[in-house]
Amino acid sequence: MPRWSPPKQRQRWGETHILPISAWGQIFFDLFYVGGAYNLGNVLKSSKDVRGILYFCGAGFPVMMMWFDKMHFDARFTTRPGHDSVHRIVEVLQLCCVATALSRIRSVDTLSNSCEHTDMFQFSLSLFLNSMINISRYIEVALFVVGDPVAKVAAKRDIRWRIVPTLFFLGAACESGIFLYTENAECIPSDRPIWFCLFGWVSWVVVRYCGDVVFRPKGRYREISVPMNVHFCMHRYGEWFLLMLGESIISLLIVEGDNESFLHAVTFYSGILSVICLAHLHFRSEPRNKDDHALGRSQSSHYLYTILVPIYSAALIAIGVSYKMFLYDFKQQTDGKGRMLGGESGQYDTYSNNNEYLEKKQQYTADLFSGSMVTVLICTDLMVLLHQGVRAILDHVNKIPKVRLIVLVCLKYSLVVFLALVSCFQNDPHFMAIFSLGAILFQEFLQRAFRSSQESPVVESTDVKEGKNDDYSIQTISTQTLSTINSFDYDSEYVNDIESFRSSRYALAKFEQQQIREARLTSILQQKEENREEKQPKDAVSEWRNSSENSSIQWREAHDNTGPDLAECSNDADYSRMAEI
Repeated sequence: MPRWSPPKQRQRWGETHILPISAWGQIFFDLFYVGGAYNLGNVLKSSKDVRGILYFCGAGFPVMMMWFDKMHFDARFTTRPGHDSVHRIVEVLQLCCVATALSRIRSVDTLSNSCEHTDMFQFSLSLFLNSMINISRYIEVALFVVGDPVAKVAAKRDIRWRIVPTLFFLGAACESGIFLYTENAECIPSDRPIWFCLFGWVSWVVVRYCGDVVFRPKGRYREISVPMNVHFCMHRYGEWFLLMLGESIISLLIVEGDNESFLHAVTFYSGILSVICLAHLHFRSEPRNKDDHALGRSQSSHYLYTILVPIYSAALIAIGVSYKMFLYDFKQQTDGKGRMLGGESGQYDTYSNNNEYLEKKQQYTADLFSGSMVTVLICTDLMVLLHQGVRAILDHVNKIPKVRLIVLVCLKYSLVVFLALVSCFQNDPHFMAIFSLGAILFQEFLQRAFRSSQESPVVESTDVKEGKNDDYSIQTISTQTLSTINSFDYDSEYVNDIESFRSSRYALAKFEQQQIREARLTSILQQKEENREEKQPKDAVSEWRNSSENSSIQWREAHDNTGPDLAECSNDADYSRMAEI
């Protein structure tokens, strides 16, 4: 194993995007966020007011930024094969920073009290150190990258973009460190450090969007940027969404409550079915081809999608926490021992016997659930818009009769509005769980109705000819014919599977042709090598003929050994033709 090797550019402009083999280090990196998402849920669960949402966003978005920074780097540069010792040490240091930041996510009371607890200082300091490690990696790329010269220019741009978020994280560390290591008679809780962390993420979003979308030079973007491997990003985003949906499932499975009651079972299975339906809605709307994905459609849709993903992920975590809190009993306990409503493990809330507090807590949970559910549904629609674009959406809309279109749109968004306002009229946890399940199922029904209302399109697939000897022909497949043969309605996923199968078949055929060409070339080279060895005596005669050191006696002996035809050769051209024969 080498001590150090320079980073390499993963993708170049114009090259085919091929999904690289997933390394175990990427999945291992994701495992840290399982516990991190659980700690973020505890921030909401232990909160008594809207300050919990502030600390949830202020701690959640920066740690998600750490994950996205690593993905964006890995999508453009790599240190494999030949992963060296230096980069392994850097990865270990980065994992330590991530683990420290995720483990220091505590309740609002703990993070806001920097005088008595070190959690906020360690959290913000870990964000700052991780940002410095990312900057050092881009400095390495700017100096030693193996790839196009534009890679060094892109690395310098990334360094400039990370200066402002790094300064915000440094400010949060200094602010919390001053409270921690300065002796004060009065220890007043402060929210300034968490605001610094939140502004660090906001500045990261704004600076990247302005640099790559708003103020990017027209016609010269390829001269100052390195392309990402879109298939790699799609794969990593899919793993991230599974992680967030899995966190909702974990919140439902790890819960303390009266699991023998009927209402507990109703709420529990309503939550499980809701998360399953949300996963189905999400992955059904995600394209499988990079050209149809927001990451590959345009630069604007790419970064809007990048901004939308953390908001969508935070809403998924909040949904799981809300279902977890629905499973608790919000009634006063007659035994004088309050039921655990969140916070640190093993600690009971001293206000649990207060009916007013329990009612406020129940209303807070209902509001949180309504807001997060609406956010997930709206983000799903916005993702579809980013994937397809406004023009494609309008083309689909024009295929639907106007009356039916108005009915579908009114039903869809009136349900979203009612779901956002339902907590103002009803905060019963069991009703909220059942109603949300019905709303998600109705969204699924409206989505299928919207698709079935469109005219059945004709999917055409044209085989690309890669060479003169390719025997591919143009094929046209009608979805109506597929529906008749296979006895089911038009389904875009089925057609996509067919297209993917055909593309894979053509890719395999192209690979086989390349192997055949290489085998033929190898056979020709071997045959020429054998022929050259057989002609070696005659080549030696030619060398003796052109050498002044050989005597006429040696020439006559060679002539006698090689035959009479060689004596008739009068010039070099005749000797060359004779050598070929």
